[in-house]
Amino acid sequence: MLLPYGGLDTKISKNKKALFMSPSLRRALLSSLYGQTLPKQFRSKLIEDIVVMYLRRVLTDGIISFTTGNNEVNPDFVIETRDTPVLLEIGSSKTSLKQIKSSKINYRYGILVSSGISVPTIKDDCIQIPLSWFFLL
Repeated sequence: MLLPYGGLDTKISKNKKALFMSPSLRRALLSSLYGQTLPKQFRSKLIEDIVVMYLRRVLTDGIISFTTGNNEVNPDFVIETRDTPVLLEIGSSKTSLKQIKSSKINYRYGILVSSGISVPTIKDDCIQIPLSWFFLL
C-alpha cells in the first residue's frame, strides 16, 4: 500500500493506493479475462507494478508515495528525500515529460521510465530511462 504524497492530514484523510506485490498476479487475473492480448491501460498498470515492486525492495517504507489531485497533471509517484522529492512517471509508450514538468510539486529532478524510450537521455532536469534499462538497476 502506498500513501498519498503530502502532509500528515493528506496521508490520513486520503485513500491509499493498492499495488500488487507481484505483477504476475495481476497478469494471471487479467489473462483469464482478456487472454494473451491485454489492453494498453492494463499493460501500463503492469509496468507500474513492476517499477514500484523493484523500488520498494530497494527503498524503505514510506519513501514512495503517489500524487493525488483532481483535474491536475501530476506524475505517477513521488520519491521523498531529505531535500526536495524526485518525481517518477511510468508508462508503456510515453516519451513526453509533460506530467513531470507541469507538476506543482517542487522537485529536484524527474525520472521517466517507459518502454517507448530506446536510449537513456537527460533533458533539463529529467532523466528518461528505457524500461529494459531500469530492470538492470
